[in-house]
Amino acid sequence: MKKGMWRAVLYGVLLCLALGAAVWRLGGVFEGKQIIVPEVTFGAAKETKIPQGSYQRYLLLYQESDPVADTKLTLNSLEHALLYAKWPYDKLSFSEWAQAERDLDPYRSGAVIVIGERQAGLARPDVIARYVREGGGTLVMAMRSPDSPLNALSGVMGTPVFYERPIPGLHWRENLYPGMSEQNISQERFSSSALAVKLEPGVQVWAESLEGQVPLLWTKQAEKGRTLYWNTTGLQEKMMRGIFVESVLKAQGGGAKGAVGAQVWYIDDYPAPAYDRVSEGNTTGYTDTGFRMRAFNPDMQALAQRYGLRYSSGVIFDYNDRTAPPFELTMRDRNKKLYDLEVGLIRAQGELGLHGYNHLPLKLSYTEEEKAEYGYPAWTSPDAIREALRTARGLWPKEVHGALPTMYIPPSNVLSREGKLLLLEAFPEIRTISSIYVSNKAYAGYEQEFLPDEEVPRVMGTPRLTSGFVMEEDQLPDLYGGVGSLGIVSHFNHPDDVFHEERNRGQGWPTLRDGFEKLVQAVKERFPWLEPLTATELADRLHHYHAADVRFERSRPNRLEAYATPLAGPMFVEVRVDQPERWQVKEGGMIVHRDAKHGLLWVRMTEPHLVVEAAT
Repeated sequence: MKKGMWRAVLYGVLLCLALGAAVWRLGGVFEGKQIIVPEVTFGAAKETKIPQGSYQRYLLLYQESDPVADTKLTLNSLEHALLYAKWPYDKLSFSEWAQAERDLDPYRSGAVIVIGERQAGLARPDVIARYVREGGGTLVMAMRSPDSPLNALSGVMGTPVFYERPIPGLHWRENLYPGMSEQNISQERFSSSALAVKLEPGVQVWAESLEGQVPLLWTKQAEKGRTLYWNTTGLQEKMMRGIFVESVLKAQGGGAKGAVGAQVWYIDDYPAPAYDRVSEGNTTGYTDTGFRMRAFNPDMQALAQRYGLRYSSGVIFDYNDRTAPPFELTMRDRNKKLYDLEVGLIRAQGELGLHGYNHLPLKLSYTEEEKAEYGYPAWTSPDAIREALRTARGLWPKEVHGALPTMYIPPSNVLSREGKLLLLEAFPEIRTISSIYVSNKAYAGYEQEFLPDEEVPRVMGTPRLTSGFVMEEDQLPDLYGGVGSLGIVSHFNHPDDVFHEERNRGQGWPTLRDGFEKLVQAVKERFPWLEPLTATELADRLHHYHAADVRFERSRPNRLEAYATPLAGPMFVEVRVDQPERWQVKEGGMIVHRDAKHGLLWVRMTEPHLVVEAAT
């Protein structure tokens, strides 16, 4: 059968499935031809009592009076990293540490993490040294410091000075984590200063500057314990959270962390009006409508079937620029067939969320810089926003023919506080907002964490980590850092990316489609344990994940225990061990993947007490 005929037949089948409202249970990972629907919530939460024990616990020691802004930013980011890993921690400033007779024994299974550029005044470094050398603890230097009394313990010879040139990016010398340590990080993504250091013999360098002149990450055995040194200020960046956590686990010589275990694939501006014309930039050989009907939709649905994807999409009703009433549909009838088709395709296997009545961010004013960046008109008043949202609510049952949305995607990832509150007033059903994890705040980007909204905690943040059909090498640390941090892939595209040169990078649809498949395939091969969820399902799982009190115990050889209570739904545990093929679950879950190259295994935890042991 010719390729064109095959595509037509496939699309006909998909059209029948969508418009016939067939139950297409494309809800989980594929095992052969069997499709498994992921479980998000148990019928009832499972609880246990966590006994006293020697658990992985961490101490953050930070220089509170450091005039260098990097210290505060690094502390904030690493607190999030520990929170996401489900690692309990304590926090002490240098002055609090000086005044307290602190016992470091509770951190023997975890680490002491030191943050600050000005460390000369750090009190009682001998106590920290004994914790490492005699107690077998792990010391992590999370910022370079030329005057730290712990530098010698970490393998630094003499008194280092600052490297005189900017660091031109990062190159890995050690296999740290799947995908992550296979990619260099460019200077544009890794802005940092470093020390020009001379290291003792026997120090293991895990990462260095791209030109190989400066060690950036190394570890050293110090009698019974180890040290880990980050010769950088780069840990303040969100993309480095997963890298940091994985480096600590490896330096500890093993241990465990939590993971959500989700992959969410978004399509923004979909369904949305499409023009029956060839717009500027459209070189597909079709009209805008024809491209969606004959190429984009069948190709994206074929990928969904092949890899078990479930798309979460953002519905737009009109592309007008109205910022004051009346609000109405101006171009709906010309593409009703396409709109209905796309609604049916997404509803059959994913989630339809709200993107907007039109594509204008819910914002009442813009700075001159924001106007130049976006070109959007501001809404005339809060009442105008309110009325537009009411119109969208009224259109939903008529045009989408289903339950009201529980997820919202801000247009251009821009949302004001006033707009958020008006949105939740008009759509109290909204349970999650999916914006962006890292934004350019100078342009009013709505940057989020994977945490409940501070003002409206019932609304969970489910930001997108990455975007684009073809990802450049510089974007991959965000992708793999998200998995290393929280066990989440969260990625979005637009159907009209192919029409915009800055988004398609001069590539046509076949190249973009194949690039997206390459990305999906890489995720599936490296992390087959990630379950395909919708945005709202991810929000529900995150609520459960954050609510659980979690402990990891690794004090006994060849045995790891985890406790999680209450356990309202499945949780994943990443375990770093030697020879993962020797390890088996004794109770509380099942191993879903092993990676011998990196010394990792992942367990799906279904009971509040998990025991994993190595065969002797």
